[in-house]
Order: sequence, then C-alpha cells, then structure tokens
Amino acid sequence: MYAMYFGDYGADYGKTTEVSICSRSGVVSFKIAPTGVTNLSRGAMNKAVRVVAHGFDAIFTSELDQVWPVLKKVGAMAECDSLPKCGGACADSSQFSFVMAFQPVVDIVAGRVYGHEALVRGVNGESASTVLAQVTEANRYAFDQACRVQAIETAARLGLDRRLNINFMPNAVYHPEACLRLTLATARENGFPLNLITFEFTEDERIIDRAHLKGIVETYRQHGFLTALDDFGAGYAGLSLLAEFQPDIIKIDRCLVDGVDSDKPRQAIVSGLLKTAEMLGLSVVAEGVERPEEVATLQEMGIRLFQGFLFARPAIERLIGNDEIAW
Repeated sequence: MYAMYFGDYGADYGKTTEVSICSRSGVVSFKIAPTGVTNLSRGAMNKAVRVVAHGFDAIFTSELDQVWPVLKKVGAMAECDSLPKCGGACADSSQFSFVMAFQPVVDIVAGRVYGHEALVRGVNGESASTVLAQVTEANRYAFDQACRVQAIETAARLGLDRRLNINFMPNAVYHPEACLRLTLATARENGFPLNLITFEFTEDERIIDRAHLKGIVETYRQHGFLTALDDFGAGYAGLSLLAEFQPDIIKIDRCLVDGVDSDKPRQAIVSGLLKTAEMLGLSVVAEGVERPEEVATLQEMGIRLFQGFLFARPAIERLIGNDEIAW
C-alpha cells in the first residue's frame, strides 16, 4: 500500500464518503460511514482525515501509528487491519533531502518569461543526478510525490505567476486520479492555480504501458493541467509515442538543437516536427539552447519558446525575472 485518500476531506467531514487505496497492484475504493465520529474530538477527526487525504508521504511514520486507531474507529480502515508491511516507509518523503531550482522558459517573440521548470538539486547545491541516485523502485512513488509538493510549495512561496513545469515519473503513477490527490491538495493549500501547472514526462523513461500513460494525460487534462513530452527526439519512443496520444507541448531535445544552424539533417528533422506539431495543435519548446545562432535558425523556422543556458541557468529557490534574461 502506498497512499490512502478520504475524498474531499473538507466537504465530506462527518458524511459517508469513499476511500481509495493506491498501491502497486492498483486502487481499491470503497464507501465508508464515519461511525463513532460523535465520540471523537474535531481535532482528532481532522487529523485522521488529513492523513488519509494527503497520503502516507505527507506525514512521518510515527504519526501514522498514533492516528491509525482513529482511522479504524471512524471506519476508514474497515478493510485494513494494520499498517502496510513497510510501515509506510515506501511513501515516506522524509527520506529525501533536496531543494528546487527554477529555469525559465522564455517567449522570445513577446520578450518575457513564459514559465519556469522546477528542477531538483541537493540542499547544498548538488546536481540533480546526485538526488536521483537516491531513487529506487521501492521509493519511486514517494520521490515523485515529494517533488510535486516541493515544486508547488516553493513556487507559491516565491510568488510565481507564470507557468510552473513539474517533472513526473509515469511509472510512479499507479492510478491517475487517486495519486493526484496530494498535488491538488498542495495547490489548494498554497493558493497556486491549477491552470498554471504543466506536468512534464520524458520519453527517456521506458514506458511499458502506453494505455496507462494516455490515461494519465487525459486525467491531468480534465483537472486543468497541461502536459509536455520532454526530451523529444532523444528517448525510446519517438514519433510512435506521439502517434498514440498527444500532450499539449513537445520539448525538442538538445540533441536536435545543437548545431542546427549549420546542420541540414537537423533542420529537416526539426522542420518535420514543427509541421507535425502544427497539424496536431501542439506547442513546441526548444530546450538546451546555448548559442544565438541556434535561436536565430529555430525562430526563423517558427519556434518562439526557448529554454537553455543561453538565456539563464537554473537558480536555486529563486525565480529569474524578465530583466535578468540574456535576450
């Protein structure tokens, strides 16, 4: 078991509601009646409901031990008699230590920052690879959830009013709707608009179940999120993945951007991608841009959104403004 949810806990206080248990094997949902609520303090009930609504990764295991009897008493754990075998550690985000850096995506035609991509860094500025080295199959879900929370909380604290791009791991999402609850709750609690969030996934991560990924994209779209296919052109799937379902944005990988100003094959490939994107109604971002000549060529081809060291490097827990961009 990885996480539990208690419907919309604010609206459903004291009412029959539905509990979803998100796990590796799928999601089990069942309706419950909060029996015994009258014998509990409001604070105890709120804490119990909050635990279920936010999932194991929102609290420490020691707190779970305290709240579990309350959950059982109100009927929430009618079909679960004990903590999972891992004691909740499989979804304990406290095992990770990292901060967020933000790199701007710029609209070169409008001359403004379009949005910021949240990127993990170590607490002392260590690279993303150092942080990602901590991720295993066992804690993948917890890491994915922790990244979402950290990105939203930090962006809200910094006053971000543009798009926020959050990377997620498709293979860590066991059920699109249930495993999205913590994201929704975090955005709500921090006052961050859902319609400013873009979820990026990469084709570098081998995606076994494409139907599942399509379901994730469709679910996220229903909640007002945009989705972006990152590192396009450098991964496992290529155009075959795009043929099965369409995100809102494709981000062309640096492997196609590097030297495009003087490379006819790259120009031909990018031109074909832009035509495909136009026919499918997709936006395009050129990422990994490092030279003005690359920007000039790609802009002439029709790209207006760029991301790369040429404009700005990622800044740890700081948003780079329009006046800091190397236009």
